[in-house]
Amino acid sequence: MESENKKQLEKQLMQANEKCQKLALELMACMKDTNKEIQDLQEIRCLFNNYQIQINYLKNENDEFRRKIGMITDTWVGKIAITCYRSIKRIGRK
Repeated sequence: MESENKKQLEKQLMQANEKCQKLALELMACMKDTNKEIQDLQEIRCLFNNYQIQINYLKNENDEFRRKIGMITDTWVGKIAITCYRSIKRIGRK
């Protein structure tokens, strides 16, 4: 009887050992996937930061152009110059 219990215990131990090995392999595969996802997220974050820098640069550039256009269109001399330009452009088409 002791021999049978011993055999059953050894069999259960082997089965538990196999399950542990399978779980360890699955865990390693999950870790590889997680590391890949982390790397992908870091690349996306880097791209996002680059795009934010470009957006800020373009906003500043747009503000500068608005300021320059405002200097022309907000003065009476500028308005007259624009009117003359448009008139000359119309005459040139004919």
